[in-house]
Amino acid sequence: MFRVVVGLVLLNGIWFIWSHRFLPLTDYPDWLYEGYLLSRMMRGHPMPHFALKAYPVPNAWATVLLGGLDLAISPESAGKLVLTVVVVLFALSSIYLLKSLHASERSAFMYVPLLFVFNTFLFAGELSYLWGLVFFFGYCGYLIRRRKDLNSISGWFYFGTSLVTFLAHLLPYMMAIGVTAIFALGERNPRFVRKVTVAFAPTIAMTIWYAAARFNTEHLAATNLWVPWTVHMIAGSSLGSFSPFPEFLPWLGIDRPIMSAAAVLDLLTAITIVGIWTMCALVWIRGQRRDEIVLVAAAALAAGFLAGGSGSAGLVNPGERFLYPATWLALCWLGGAWQTGPFPRGAHLARAALCALLVAQAIFLDLYAGAAARGLEDLYAQLRAAPSRQAFCSTYEDYRRRSYGTSGRRGLDRFLPDHGTSARLPYYMYIEDRAAAPIFTSGIFRYDGPGDNEDLCK
Repeated sequence: MFRVVVGLVLLNGIWFIWSHRFLPLTDYPDWLYEGYLLSRMMRGHPMPHFALKAYPVPNAWATVLLGGLDLAISPESAGKLVLTVVVVLFALSSIYLLKSLHASERSAFMYVPLLFVFNTFLFAGELSYLWGLVFFFGYCGYLIRRRKDLNSISGWFYFGTSLVTFLAHLLPYMMAIGVTAIFALGERNPRFVRKVTVAFAPTIAMTIWYAAARFNTEHLAATNLWVPWTVHMIAGSSLGSFSPFPEFLPWLGIDRPIMSAAAVLDLLTAITIVGIWTMCALVWIRGQRRDEIVLVAAAALAAGFLAGGSGSAGLVNPGERFLYPATWLALCWLGGAWQTGPFPRGAHLARAALCALLVAQAIFLDLYAGAAARGLEDLYAQLRAAPSRQAFCSTYEDYRRRSYGTSGRRGLDRFLPDHGTSARLPYYMYIEDRAAAPIFTSGIFRYDGPGDNEDLCK
């Protein structure tokens, strides 16, 4: 039953990816464009105003994948292929991690990751972070399965994993260091400590190099190095991360049929997922304390959520990136420790409820996210047909304003995470026209031309 559900969820997601030209993933067009830039550079035809940074960059993985594929297929096809692979691997690596302590496929906990295959970070278009999670989940799952003989694992495995995770995204890499350190303390084997220290040393040196270069070149000294959470912000991040139904502005609003129900389901889902930590505490108090090292690692990542804050060194909501990894590790431990649970009759009800949510999410993805994708097609046609720069910017700025105009929201619509769809839609046009445009400063390219990628009409 579980494997059938996994297959159906992934097939529906893959169909959604390939059935629309423009997907409602906020930052995705920028990454497509950067992959295109890299492919031109590899062909010997670099674009003006762009140069590779002279230091290692953690956000390199997605760009390198897209650029390499662009040598053989179109940028848009390359993007959809990368999205397909990362969606499938996110689900499979999550399941691999959750099964590391021999949790049964009949456990309701196994269904939770499926509900977040199309998660808030995917809709935000954060390809690098998602690849980082794929590597991190696989790495943690392997460590847990070999937890009784960690020293037998080759140092090359630790080095290779640290390298690909670093190149994917800095935060999953830092989490991998933290989890490894916790396991090393539990191992209490000086030889193992030396092995992992040597294995991680090259990427730690790369991280220091990256941090120093970015601090000097991107003027981070003038920014707030750490912005603390407020209670309201913690609640908002938790709701946004664990909501299966986002609001796609400007095409979807609370007045659409189903959106009020979606808001209620978002709130209930987020509360339930956060409640997993209460379940962990209850099971631990009942004396089921095997493999506590996994629970300690989960708690450490939960602490990382609070310590990361809502902003740090130019990063937006870095603490939020700890929510999925911490929760997945908690689910892994809970699935192994709570084999039957104090409420065995509730297991069938929980599975049925999660399957019903998955069906609702599939319908939402096809109908409502599909409506947002079709809205992007209409917007792109208007932008492409604009007779002048003034007409282009008028259409574009009106869309941007409506996409982020969330003031005055009342009642249930406050429980629908805002999603601006894609203010970076013009990057498709820049690829077609082979035009230079401003890009993210966090990628592998330096850009010294005019403009601002937050507002492409500047």
